[in-house]
Amino acid sequence: MGEGPFYLVLRPQALDLWWPRVEALLPQFPKRYEVRWYPDGSRAVVAWDLEALKVWYKRVLRG
Repeated sequence: MGEGPFYLVLRPQALDLWWPRVEALLPQFPKRYEVRWYPDGSRAVVAWDLEALKVWYKRVLRG
């Protein structure tokens, strides 16, 4: 497995639906992460542990 960082990117079209879920669950992220904002309006959760990102993202999908 490669080294991080690993990204979960939300495009501007998906922010209204998904960002509230992502933001609500960020405090539960088990490892080091950061949130990045891009000029096109996209946002990304950047993590250095791929497995932690996968497990956390499954929680986001379940709502």
